Amino acid sequence: MGSYVHIHVCFACDANEGVAKLAKKYLTTLVDNSDGERAARWFLESLSTRTGKNHGPKGGLSLWGIVGNYTNADVFCESLKGFWEELLSGNIDGGPCYFERVIVFEEPEQSDAANAFEIGWDEPEKSDRKLSIKQYLRLPFSWQQM
Repeated sequence: MGSYVHIHVCFACDANEGVAKLAKKYLTTLVDNSDGERAARWFLESLSTRTGKNHGPKGGLSLWGIVGNYTNADVFCESLKGFWEELLSGNIDGGPCYFERVIVFEEPEQSDAANAFEIGWDEPEKSDRKLSIKQYLRLPFSWQQM
């Protein structure tokens, strides 16, 4: 298995300022220097500088990605748990609604398949909801040459 890992993150986001403010808040919470958490820091740093609207006929999307080196996507997702919870609260100006999801794709080099993480509430309508991070392995597509 190779060392290069593609990481892609996508979520609904009509305007960037509210998400940028939230990203700045969570930058201070990352203390580990593992590849997954280092990538999480880069993700939050990128989000924290964004401004303006993301246009689309029914709303915009926030997209981010890197090619990391031995980046561990499950550590990436777990280290951002507090950020995901607040992002998906429905209270972030311009951010996603509480019933929407964040999708994180990863593809380790020479794997010939992407994996996905679906991040959202287990039961969005309930007050005692819990954040759920579901992993889907070996999807039937790849960014690498076949």
